[in-house]
Amino acid sequence: MRGRFPKAKIIAEDLGLLTESVIALREAAGLPGMVVLQFAFGGRADNFYLPHNHAANSVVYAAPRQ
Repeated sequence: MRGRFPKAKIIAEDLGLLTESVIALREAAGLPGMVVLQFAFGGRADNFYLPHNHAANSVVYAAPRQ
């Protein structure tokens, strides 16, 4: 894909069960992952979705309040 569309901005949809192999594949491809703030609050401080735990190569989404 990169050869055909070198300027494309691609984000990996890595929501759901994030195993080590899923993370390794996304990182090997050099793609940013997704972080949804809706899942961040109301739990422990080590929650993956809390802002201080985000990976540097991430796209953060704020889900609308329903």
